[in-house]
Amino acid sequence: MSDALRAAVDRTLTAAGWPARKGSAALSGAPGDLLDELARRGRDARTQLSRHGGQARDEVSRQLELIERRLGSLEELIRAKPKGKP
Repeated sequence: MSDALRAAVDRTLTAAGWPARKGSAALSGAPGDLLDELARRGRDARTQLSRHGGQARDEVSRQLELIERRLGSLEELIRAKPKGKP
């Protein structure tokens, strides 16, 4: 991902008239450091979102289990209720 981002930034800088260099040193110094920091933060954000997504999935599973138990209890009550007039 960061290589694609680095290439996109390199193309943008080239279009803006900055000299382009080939290879991994296409962006060095401050622009390269900023790009590396952006890529690192993107990875960190993706990791955090994955973690939160897992926690949300666990909570939804827990809530679904509770609903299933309640539904089962209601079904048992309906089955146990005598037929005919209430």
